[in-house]
Amino acid sequence: MRSVLLTWVLFSATGAEAGERAAPALMHGEAAEPSVSVCIDRDVGPADMQLARMFAFRIFARIGTKIEWRCSGGSEPSIMVTMGANTPEGSYPGALAYAQPFGGGIRVFYDRVQNRAPVMRAPLLGYVLAHEIVHVLQGLMRHSETGIMKAHWDDSDFGEMSSMRLAFTPYDVLLIHRGIAASGLAATPILNDRALLPRVR
Repeated sequence: MRSVLLTWVLFSATGAEAGERAAPALMHGEAAEPSVSVCIDRDVGPADMQLARMFAFRIFARIGTKIEWRCSGGSEPSIMVTMGANTPEGSYPGALAYAQPFGGGIRVFYDRVQNRAPVMRAPLLGYVLAHEIVHVLQGLMRHSETGIMKAHWDDSDFGEMSSMRLAFTPYDVLLIHRGIAASGLAATPILNDRALLPRVR
């Protein structure tokens, strides 16, 4: 089983069908399930983090990719992903995270995630994690018009997060698995990519 080590920045059953429809061939094929290892650089709110891990795990499980929560033991090069606090207002305005996998890794502005309603913090953190990890795996400066890899999530997307209905597009799934199969990590740098959301007042 191929393993990709990523160092972290960043369910319901009703959403299962959406994820499974995204890539039935990859979900049910004979190839070994690829594995992505994620290490959190520092803990944040324990309840939020535990649930966020569950969301991210299930997001990737539905496309036939396993998330392993560990910081060592893998043979692949690691990508540093950090959880930020006290983010300056002028730093990446409106962004919750950005990815620079071949330079600065992945950074999540956790203090901005905390500005969301408490019930949304864990699912949002899980989806931000998934979004940025996918940029690393795909190695592409691109977004999709719908779904998890959408550049700007709206209220409809937020509503689908808590029920796990927000999913990857079939093309995103293809690029994810191609990226993992090619080298274990994406081959093309991503500079200053960011998951942008409306400001929370």
